[in-house]
Amino acid sequence: ISADGKDSIQTNEVKDSLNLMGFKLPNHKVRDLLEEFQSQGKLKMTDPVSKDMFKE
Repeated sequence: ISADGKDSIQTNEVKDSLNLMGFKLPNHKVRDLLEEFQSQGKLKMTDPVSKDMFKE
């Protein structure tokens, strides 16, 4: 998923990754998605985003 071959990315790389896949979301939408995952207990903002979570 990441350029260095890891199967997770940092939260600050999510927008760029979505852009590469053709999903051009504004910053506030990406932030809303990450905050939603955080409120559901699926993500801590300091944790990397796993491939499975990114697919969600």
